[in-house]
Amino acid sequence: MQPPTGSENLQAYLLDHLAGSDAALRVLTHLQRAVAGSAPGHMLIGLQREFEAERDTVRGLLDESGSMRISAKRVVAGSSGLVLGALGAGQPGDISFFRAIEGLAIGVQGKRLLWRAAQDWPASSARRPEFRRLEGQAADQWERLDAYRRQLIRATFGETP
Repeated sequence: MQPPTGSENLQAYLLDHLAGSDAALRVLTHLQRAVAGSAPGHMLIGLQREFEAERDTVRGLLDESGSMRISAKRVVAGSSGLVLGALGAGQPGDISFFRAIEGLAIGVQGKRLLWRAAQDWPASSARRPEFRRLEGQAADQWERLDAYRRQLIRATFGETP
């Protein structure tokens, strides 16, 4: 059996990130319901729009690489997104809500690494500015999620020693 080619590796990597995006969008939908109409709710809606646009970019990269197939990883990620969404279906102050926000923040860091890696792909020189912008956007997304996560600490954990 032949080892995977660079193109096959890239396709697998992009499919991983597409699956993560699918899961994150499901989680965001559940979280938005819990805080609809509030400042955090508006922040989550903004994140959802950005995540959807980024997912379209990943889909475009997959199309360019010649692969846009549904993978087992994507199906599993979709299922895990439903589970994570259910866990995040609580309200601010619930540990499930806190974990969901924290999980999104962790996922955003992974996405940031995707955009950083994309800047160094051999064929990416023409798109390097776009990938730099997306990396910066991911850093901003993390800051917003982390600020909200930190606001939730007292409501979630109370006055612990």
